[in-house]
Amino acid sequence: MVANPSILFPETAATQTSEPAHSQRLLAVDNVSLEYRTRERVVRATHDVSFDVYGGDRFVLLGPSGCGKSTLLKAVGGFIKPASGTITLDGEVVRAPGADRIVVFQEFDQLPPW
Repeated sequence: MVANPSILFPETAATQTSEPAHSQRLLAVDNVSLEYRTRERVVRATHDVSFDVYGGDRFVLLGPSGCGKSTLLKAVGGFIKPASGTITLDGEVVRAPGADRIVVFQEFDQLPPW
């Protein structure tokens, strides 16, 4: 016997509709260029990168070592300020790290190498 989900979870019965759900834009990266300084020079890690991530999306940053993937994630986390462009999360400009984000960096050996 299968239980009626609206009995187990009455809040879902009120929120279910026959219309398709429209996901909200959660993350907007708009013309973001990122730079960092080494002892010898300024390195441009990304140049005018733009993309949006909506609720329910699965988003993959894929590229060779040194192409700016981790630098971009650090900027979304608020650890690096863009040289140009904006990053918004839930409609708020990312200016610093926040309690609403969690970042696990590769240096902790918690992630597979790919």
